[in-house]
Amino acid sequence: MILNGTEGRMEITSKGLHSFGYDLNESRNVRIFNRQGEEIRKSPIDIGLIGIDDVPKQAVSMTTYQIMQCQRIISCVPYKVKAEAVENTLKSKEVTNMIPATLLKTHPDFILYVDEDSAAGIVNF
Repeated sequence: MILNGTEGRMEITSKGLHSFGYDLNESRNVRIFNRQGEEIRKSPIDIGLIGIDDVPKQAVSMTTYQIMQCQRIISCVPYKVKAEAVENTLKSKEVTNMIPATLLKTHPDFILYVDEDSAAGIVNF
């Protein structure tokens, strides 16, 4: 994240894509996640990127509301395990909490970077 020193507003955020639902109408700035909670069910642990010992017992994440306040959103999404999330995001015609990244497409300065593996489902898009 890069903060604008004069206004205190985030100018850029770097965000991944998730393949599970989120509350898109949340008005708070951050959310606290607990390692034992249900919210970790589809985390990087489940897709084999990290182990449970690599996850802090609590973490703070920006909410969709806060992300959308940024001037620019850059999402870097590598790996084959993210192919479905990338495909669903780009092919969805509507904003839906079941595909949270669809909201990012409504931002005026959203950039999505994918690699060959994560773009597997959009080759003929």
